Amino acid sequence: MSVADKTLSLSPHALKAELFGFDPMIGRRLCADAKAGLLPHLHAVVADRKGEIILESYGSGPDENRGRPLGVVAFTGQTLHDLRSVTKSIVSLLYGIALEKGLVPRLDTPILSFFPEYADLASDPERMKRTVEHALTMSLGMEWDETRPYTDAETAKSPKNPLLTGSAIFLSVLWLPSRERAGSIAAGRPR
Repeated sequence: MSVADKTLSLSPHALKAELFGFDPMIGRRLCADAKAGLLPHLHAVVADRKGEIILESYGSGPDENRGRPLGVVAFTGQTLHDLRSVTKSIVSLLYGIALEKGLVPRLDTPILSFFPEYADLASDPERMKRTVEHALTMSLGMEWDETRPYTDAETAKSPKNPLLTGSAIFLSVLWLPSRERAGSIAAGRPR
C-alpha cells in the first residue's frame, strides 16, 4: 500500500475497538480518507486503549533520517520513523499524566533548575524565564531554526557540533540565546 495509491492497510482490531466503545468502522473510515487523498502524509496510526491495540494501520511514503532522505518507505510496526515534533506531543501528554499524579514538577518550573551543573547559565535571568510549559509548547523563544539542515555545523543539533556528546547535548540547547521573550514564539520558526 502506498501514498501514491492513497491507501493504508486495514486494522485487524475492529472487534477490540467495538469492545472498548469505539465505532468498529473507524479503521475503514481511516482507509477511505487515505484513499480519497485526505491524509497524504499519514504513514502510521496506532491507537491503544487500556493496553489493547484497537486500531493499527500502516501506509508508505517518503521519510528521512536526520534530514537525509530515505526515499519511499513501506511502514510496519517494526519500522523506525523520523518523528521529530510528534515526540513533543507525546512527551506533553505523558508529562500531563505524570503532573496529575504529582510525579513531576509544575509547568512554571524553570528548565535550568533541572541542570544544577549549569549554574553559570542559571545566573542569566532571561534563561531562568524558560519553563517546562515553554518547552512543552515550543515557546522557549530561543534562537533555533528548523529550516536549517542537520548537516549545518552552525545548527545546535548538528552531528558536527562538538557539543553533541554525552550530557553536553543538553548544554547545546540550553546555551542558545533568546530571540524573543519566553512564551512568545515557537522554537524552530525562522525569522
